Amino acid sequence: MSDSLYPHYDPEAEVYSAVFEWLTSQCFDGEEEVASCIADTNSIFAEQCCDDISLKPEGSDSYSFVAAVYMPHTEPQREDVPYSSHDQIDVKVTGLVVRPDDESEWYVTDYEVSAALNREHETSDCIPTECYTDADKLILKLAALKGKYWYRGHRRESDWKLKSSIAREGSPEISLEKKLRMEFENQTAFLDSASYPMERAASYFQMQHHGLPTRLLDWTRSPLIALYFALEKDDQETDDACIWVLDPSQLNRYYKQPFPAECEREYFEQNEEQKVIAIHAPNTNLRMKSQKAEFTLHMDYCAMEDLLQASLFLKEKIVISKCIKAELREKLEILGIDRATIYPDYDNIAKAIAEDILGKQKETN
Repeated sequence: MSDSLYPHYDPEAEVYSAVFEWLTSQCFDGEEEVASCIADTNSIFAEQCCDDISLKPEGSDSYSFVAAVYMPHTEPQREDVPYSSHDQIDVKVTGLVVRPDDESEWYVTDYEVSAALNREHETSDCIPTECYTDADKLILKLAALKGKYWYRGHRRESDWKLKSSIAREGSPEISLEKKLRMEFENQTAFLDSASYPMERAASYFQMQHHGLPTRLLDWTRSPLIALYFALEKDDQETDDACIWVLDPSQLNRYYKQPFPAECEREYFEQNEEQKVIAIHAPNTNLRMKSQKAEFTLHMDYCAMEDLLQASLFLKEKIVISKCIKAELREKLEILGIDRATIYPDYDNIAKAIAEDILGKQKETN
């Protein structure tokens, strides 16, 4: 086709169309780099979308091209391995398109494919969130949650993040953690001299449950116990509360750790960026047992929901409207969950009795 005979003829438009049609007819999931990315995600990428094509003339009848193709996630391959609905594979295709002599059509000849997994676009906004303003619906929701999940209740939904207690300190660092642990062990040795010196993990579990900052974060296997912590009375009562839902097995699979993981000593002596592990702790005291306690161990000081691919393991954030807090407390008492069952010791049982009997007496006066 001669340009002089057709003054408005645009050869690049024809080349672009030929490359686009070729790209949409290809299945890049068989290419080595693409297949490797798919294997890392546990996802099926059946769809291919052409994002951009750039052309460069190489002669009268040939162009080189660079094309950007992306493959969005469509469905998981297996339910027991982590995947994210936000996985995307970015594919780069470079090649040559030519028009042989005496032919009118363009053909792609040599091409190369490279690929990379794109997970950087995911944020904590990807974590499913639902707000409940009806107490009965919330109780039914919690009753339907899977037994494999762990739960954590926050009294204030807006400003409390999933950070370990040491991360909430002004200047957290490993030396501060070590200083707190050594002082705790020294000053509590007389309480149980037979177990002194403590195992490192045991020290941190005891510190955590008695209020000293550590890199552990408390969870529970019971959504109703998490609800109790979310509803612990706040002086203001002006904020919504929330319950976080964690899949601990998917968390550990994502970080290539066994589940449940042993609480190894070296975990407390490293600061590895962007890593959290779900660990199963022995019930060393009655409080841990009554609260069905579990823990995540944080290798750094960032918030868990801000980790890359957080929606793999943080399955849901359940927001509890402040207008139903009082009603939910009453329902928990009917279900047998109160201060005395959560904190089974003399002081808290006495407080629970006082709240029950003296509180009712005030209401009748």
